[in-house]
Amino acid sequence: MIEQSKSFESIVQDLRDSLELLLLGSSGELQSVSSDSTKETTLKIVSTQPERAPIEMTLEADFGAYLTVGKGSLFEIPFEGKRYTKHHFAEEITTLISGILSSGFEEDVLVSKGTVIGASGIIRRGGRLTKDVSESWRQLGWAIFSKRKREHHSYLPY
Repeated sequence: MIEQSKSFESIVQDLRDSLELLLLGSSGELQSVSSDSTKETTLKIVSTQPERAPIEMTLEADFGAYLTVGKGSLFEIPFEGKRYTKHHFAEEITTLISGILSSGFEEDVLVSKGTVIGASGIIRRGGRLTKDVSESWRQLGWAIFSKRKREHHSYLPY
C-alpha cells in the first residue's frame, strides 16, 4: 500500500527529482519508460561509459519498487515492512542507488538456456549507504537437470 500522505504520482515525481540530483556529476542518465497503467512506472539509469551496472526500477502503486541491477540481481523495496535500511521509502531507494553509483556493483548470475534463473548481488557501502546490502534469488522450475552456467560480473562505479 502506498504511503498515506502522498499519491503514487507524487512519489514517482519525488524519486525522479532525487535521482536527477544524485546523478549530477556522474556518468549516469535517468530515463523514464512510460506505462499504459497509472499504477506502474519504470525508471532506468544507464551509463554513458561502459562496464557500469544498468539499473532499472519498477514502481508499483500496490507494492513499492523492484530494483533490478546488473544482469539479474533483484532488490524488493516495499512501501511498508522490512527493508534494507531504516530510511523511509524514497530515501531507501536513493541510498541503495548512491551505493551503486559510488562503489560499483558485483553479482553472480546463474544462466540456463540463455535465461537468467538466479542471481546473487551485493551493493558495497559507499555514498549514503553505510553497510553492504546483498540479495539472492533462484527460480525453481521443471528443468532441474538442464546445464547451468555461473557468471560473475563486477561493475565499476558511475
